Amino acid sequence: MHRPRRRDRHGFTLVELLVVIAIIATLIGLLLPAVQSAREAARRMSCLNKIRQLGLAAHVYHDARRKVVPHVTMPTCLSSQARLLPFMENKMVIDLVNQNQHWRHASNRTAMLTQIDLFRCPSQGESEWTNFQGSAPDAQTTLRSHYVGILGARPGPADPRIAGAGGCPGSYSGPATTYYQQACDLDGNPSGSSGGVATNGAIFPRSNIDFGDITDGTSHTLMFGECSWLVGPQFPWIVGAVSWGNATDPAAGYGWVHNAKNIYHPINSTAFTSTPAEKTWQPIANVTNVSLGSPHPGGTLAVMCDGSGRFLSETIDLVNVYRPLASRGSGEPSPSEY
Repeated sequence: MHRPRRRDRHGFTLVELLVVIAIIATLIGLLLPAVQSAREAARRMSCLNKIRQLGLAAHVYHDARRKVVPHVTMPTCLSSQARLLPFMENKMVIDLVNQNQHWRHASNRTAMLTQIDLFRCPSQGESEWTNFQGSAPDAQTTLRSHYVGILGARPGPADPRIAGAGGCPGSYSGPATTYYQQACDLDGNPSGSSGGVATNGAIFPRSNIDFGDITDGTSHTLMFGECSWLVGPQFPWIVGAVSWGNATDPAAGYGWVHNAKNIYHPINSTAFTSTPAEKTWQPIANVTNVSLGSPHPGGTLAVMCDGSGRFLSETIDLVNVYRPLASRGSGEPSPSEY
């Protein structure tokens, strides 16, 4: 009888094992960027859907009130975002804000401290320094709105409708333009770090316009833009303008405007503070002139007055394209692609 021949069993050598590990590591290295890119694409699409919901809510508001939603009116000083909550398809937020009371009123305290997911970009998951200015200590929160109203384009001349209001007419000595503005805080003080307010866009304080006043065309005029990059301390989403008031009038006097921006600087270029991710900061830009921007590579998102979403490249021509898109009736031509 013949016994079966014994076969020698060989394992992996150390060299072979190292080669296999190197190949696997290389494949993982090639795969990770694709995975990250796919995740960012999904987050960007989610962000676009959120900002478009603001645009759609603004259209429902216009249908109900026959005017574009204003950003700040007396006596509430509420933001346009807060005004649009009742017109969004979300039962959790419809009655969150007392629309008849100032945002500092006790009835709006819960609202001010409530995060609204619809107002936050999913690519910016970090909490950010939030300025409460007297209502509560500054803190890192998720109460900021990453989608801001577009006040219009700056610089420009004093708005003839409000020039001289509060003793602050403003001035401008540049080329002819229709980028009207109120170059002071809304309580009549010189603009200082506030930056003043453009009044030539779609969303601005004390506005009383309808879509018919957007003569450049609703598809060529910005309504809300994304400002989700870390720019420094900002006020919660409910705040349209800061006002201190007194015992008989809680909204006596307007102040700095928040949750709405002028189009003054290029995208992703100009923050409010020198160290945006920290509380120890020094102002470097006017708060209303902070650039739109986002963590999305290459630019930021916006919704036009017709409700359509757009991705704005950070290389967009500031003077010939970006600022004309921010104004509602400058008469300047704008390209269909930007």
